[in-house]
Amino acid sequence: SSLKAKYKTIQYLRQPANTDSLFSSSSSSSSSSLMEQQLTLLLPNSPKGANNVEILEYASLPSSSSSSSSTSTHSHRTFVKFFVYFFLIFFTYYFIISSLTFSPISPKSPDSASGNVSSAKCDLFTGDWIPDPSGPLYTNLSCHHIQDFQNCLMNGRPDVKYLFWRWKPRDCDLPRFTPSQFLHTVKNKWLAFIGDSIARNHVQSLICILSQVEEVVEIYHDKEFRSKIWRFPSHNF
Repeated sequence: SSLKAKYKTIQYLRQPANTDSLFSSSSSSSSSSLMEQQLTLLLPNSPKGANNVEILEYASLPSSSSSSSSTSTHSHRTFVKFFVYFFLIFFTYYFIISSLTFSPISPKSPDSASGNVSSAKCDLFTGDWIPDPSGPLYTNLSCHHIQDFQNCLMNGRPDVKYLFWRWKPRDCDLPRFTPSQFLHTVKNKWLAFIGDSIARNHVQSLICILSQVEEVVEIYHDKEFRSKIWRFPSHNF
């Protein structure tokens, strides 16, 4: 505020001989930059013939208005700068996050044109086994990489219906595996299966399928035949 009120303590003065009015005022010189005006309130009938005098000083500061305006302008500029900085930081963060977010793209395949792949986004590990009348990609007769203790049909399993199933993700459909396309994709690359007997079954199944295109060559095995390395020569895989 441009006016500041300073309250002085109550003083007790002797009542003058003649008091014609209850109020008297006096002011200081107006030439000073700081103008003060005093208002003296005389309260008669105070105890013991004294008057209660309360002096209120009002100080008028001409320069305080411009100072307050300058402070307000500075605060406004600070707020604007803070808002701009915050907006830039938020926009940069949003741009970075948006650029890092992407959807997986399904590889192109001959069957994709026929509509077998229904969605670009697909959780391959959530789905169901469904009947597949087309049958398996290989049998115990077409693949000689199946070991005797793994050969269910040779060991007398009577039913063959378990061969007519395929895995279908719930949110999309997968094209039928194409061995020639797979070998073309992994040309000049390595693929490792690390695990137990289940991983070994996966390796053998893949070899049985890919051997329809090119016969695989075993180039290494350890003494226990637990670790093996195969190679498809023409694909350097």
